[in-house]
Amino acid sequence: MPAIPPRRSLLFAPASRPELLAKALRADADIVCADLEDAVGAADKDGARGHGIEFLLGAEPLIERALRINSLSTSAGLRDMLALQETAVAGGIVCLP
Repeated sequence: MPAIPPRRSLLFAPASRPELLAKALRADADIVCADLEDAVGAADKDGARGHGIEFLLGAEPLIERALRINSLSTSAGLRDMLALQETAVAGGIVCLP
């Protein structure tokens, strides 16, 4: 089993703000996480989910991408998981709250 390389930094950006996700990718962080949970207002969660999935599917090879989903005890969290399943995101990491 290969060793997991050390990470220096993890940067969160709201999934509702694609321009901030793009900026975060240029910030030299080891991992960039699109946040669907507390960084996104209730009215924006559905739109942010699409941006978060699109972000995970990006092709920046040197930067790990992650997605922080809503709690699975909420309807938003269940919709997050269904969206991930439907998209079949293989390379993304799902960060649970």
